[in-house]
Amino acid sequence: MSKGLKNALRLVCFLLVFLVLYSCVATLLVAKNYQWENFRGLYSERRDSLDFMYLGSSACYMSWMPYDAWAQSGLTSYTFAMSSLPSYAYVPMLKEAGRMQQPQFFIIDVRPFVQSYVKPDLSDVTSGITVINAMKTFSPNRLPLAARCYELYSDKVAAGQVESQGETFASFLFDIIRYHVTWRELDKSYFPKASGDLPYNCSKGYYGTDLCEVFELTDNSAVTSTLAIHPDAQADLESVLDHLAQTGAQALFVNAPSGESVEEKQKYNYIARLVGERGYRFVDFNDLIDDMGIDAGTDFYNRNHLNIYGSEKYTAYLMNYILENYELSPRHSQKAEADWREGYSAWLNIKDNIKSH
Repeated sequence: MSKGLKNALRLVCFLLVFLVLYSCVATLLVAKNYQWENFRGLYSERRDSLDFMYLGSSACYMSWMPYDAWAQSGLTSYTFAMSSLPSYAYVPMLKEAGRMQQPQFFIIDVRPFVQSYVKPDLSDVTSGITVINAMKTFSPNRLPLAARCYELYSDKVAAGQVESQGETFASFLFDIIRYHVTWRELDKSYFPKASGDLPYNCSKGYYGTDLCEVFELTDNSAVTSTLAIHPDAQADLESVLDHLAQTGAQALFVNAPSGESVEEKQKYNYIARLVGERGYRFVDFNDLIDDMGIDAGTDFYNRNHLNIYGSEKYTAYLMNYILENYELSPRHSQKAEADWREGYSAWLNIKDNIKSH
């Protein structure tokens, strides 16, 4: 072997070791919580083992129970979601899902298209950072997210809406730059598998509670007027529709039950028109509260989220709607089916524990 070839091999080995160590350290320094674990849980699923996915905000992971849906239909799914998800994160997340799975169908939560770009602070930026942190270190889908975060941050600084915090594009893209001082406060919470927590994918992305807030639901089903969403949010929605058209995936756009206002209902009507023009369905499940048997006195965690009892009703109704309106069939392997059968028993115990709190 020539000296030049040996040096090249040494360089390759060094780079591989460096990249592995960098990825481990960068991942370690990011603070972990249930959202990070649920997002990361998708990476531990068998490749191409999911028949469909539910993407969106906390309205997803506090509403959709994949194991219950599987027991009802035989179809496997995952709730791929983040709290306060900014609408610009949808396409990178769809692409990230496509790197590991080939779902034939998506449920798309529309709430982020109503809630993004409406606050003068950095909430849309910090929410984007949360998604970046949860993605694998070398995922190509981190790049457009970091670029958009930096653009929004720079625009707000330039407009005088927020003070400069010295952020750079690199600090959005590379965890190790943003969290390089975290090593001083490392504890077991930074090591999720060693902290006694349940495995990442124990509930397939669902996160629930039995807590209940009682409030009066307003019936806005008779509201037919529309109100435009933010232009940037509309552009994000159009990008999602373009991506779906390019990949050929089926999709249903939904709004999970909540205490929606008239203004929000008008914006959902606007979204319904936009997606309808592209050949997709939209269902505002606030219009179907009575059909689902959801009770505002027992089934909501707060005005924006269902609790576990409401989630059971919503999941059953939505799964039945999908079966009646879309031609879906299980495509996952026998090994994946065995995984789900084994996991379902654990899931029933998890549900019982949530209800007994």
